[in-house]
Amino acid sequence: MEAFAEDARWKFTWRLEQQLQIVLMNTDVLEAWVKENEGKLSVGGAEGVGGDEVFEPVDGLSKQMLECTTFDLAIEDVIYALDKAV
Repeated sequence: MEAFAEDARWKFTWRLEQQLQIVLMNTDVLEAWVKENEGKLSVGGAEGVGGDEVFEPVDGLSKQMLECTTFDLAIEDVIYALDKAV
């Protein structure tokens, strides 16, 4: 029974390490994209461009998800500011 538990822990650890590698690779890709596109937003007088103009949801569900995330983060910011004020 102990050998089974050790094998299960090893498999779980291996899966977590695989997921970590995927996250690290995706992070590298995103960081490279940000470096490549960092200056492009200010080119052509677009300094006033906000996130709403940059990201456009492709369907209704994506739009709803983006709006819910926006509201959630706004609430989090308000709670943080209220906590700091007290």
